[in-house]
Amino acid sequence: MDSLLDAYLKDSKSLMVEIFHGTKDDVNSFSAMQEAHKKLRASGLNVSMTTYPLGHTYNGAILEEVLKRVK
Repeated sequence: MDSLLDAYLKDSKSLMVEIFHGTKDDVNSFSAMQEAHKKLRASGLNVSMTTYPLGHTYNGAILEEVLKRVK
């Protein structure tokens, strides 16, 4: 994942990155997402991370929140 992330960081300084992730996700590691979040912030990107006490899923309220924030 590091090399893929590094490749995108070079030309992405003006992006606003929104991360939404379940803390109990056993499909995509929560700790790996935390590391990606740290790396993105350290690279100078404007990034936020919103977490939910869920696994690899979401509900209607979360979907509405995500859609409002990524317009």
